[in-house]
Amino acid sequence: MPNRRDESPDGAQSDETSDALRVKLIRAVRFAIAKLAAEAMGEQAIRTGNELRACIVLARLAPVVLAEVAKNELPPIILPPGLSEEEADRLLEALEAAPDLPPPGAKSVEGRG
Repeated sequence: MPNRRDESPDGAQSDETSDALRVKLIRAVRFAIAKLAAEAMGEQAIRTGNELRACIVLARLAPVVLAEVAKNELPPIILPPGLSEEEADRLLEALEAAPDLPPPGAKSVEGRG
């Protein structure tokens, strides 16, 4: 018995089906996370145990499903004029290695700030 993928000589149908499924899955995961967040903040109640379990299962898929989306949605980094890519990489590494700083406007430990 031939595989459905084999039925399309150029694979266009399977690609379209895969893309449509991916879009629906991304929407479902985002909706489930929003619903869980609303429940956690007391804005909206989840009606049944089955609905809660479905939201949790979809939320657990988020790292896998949304990682691909995030990778494709990253905006290009625009470097300031005169800054080379090598210098930008060096500065980024220094930032990542720096200790955590308080948010802007937060008072420092000594009360200065």
